[in-house]
Amino acid sequence: MTTKKATATAFVFVFLAVIPAGDLLLFLSLQSQRAVRPSRSPARRVHNSRRAPGNPLTLEEKGSPAMPADTPQTYANHARFDPVFHYFLAPVLIITFIATVMHAVRFPSAWSVWLAVVAFTLVVLTAKTRMYSLKVQDRVIRLEERLRCAALLPTPILAQTTKITERQWVALRFASDAELPALIERTLTENLTPKQIKQAIQTWRPDTFRV
Repeated sequence: MTTKKATATAFVFVFLAVIPAGDLLLFLSLQSQRAVRPSRSPARRVHNSRRAPGNPLTLEEKGSPAMPADTPQTYANHARFDPVFHYFLAPVLIITFIATVMHAVRFPSAWSVWLAVVAFTLVVLTAKTRMYSLKVQDRVIRLEERLRCAALLPTPILAQTTKITERQWVALRFASDAELPALIERTLTENLTPKQIKQAIQTWRPDTFRV
């Protein structure tokens, strides 16, 4: 009976180990983002439909998704959490890893140690998947900001934007079109940190998509 239980447990953990956890995590994250993504208000749709043909959308209107009127995004509340990842996946995997380590310490055997190794592997896999998705988001943000700068910055300053780091680009995305040129000049001359860039922004340009 003990052998059957051990075999069943082994099957479960091996099955979990070979599940495409990256695809599952990405799917759950997308579903969570879709659930919290704000929809465009009817007033804004009417406003855009009445726009004159010769008056195209500005960069501000193209780049910034609508924010809920009662909760404007600011420096104080711009950090976002994905409930599926931060409140379910991460805690469950960490607790499982701790439990398997305690079990291996109390009942040392090759099998209990292997379970702890598998649990640790799942934690690392989930963390790496999260890091990869953030890296992709940051690369997209950098591309978007470079395109925005190409339309807003004079050529001499635009040529120097190659010195801006990826983390600085991620912070600069919150700056409005009006203050972006001056803020980029400050970033280049003073080498501002991402935190300093965000704190220097006067007119916040919300971003509700990066998690």
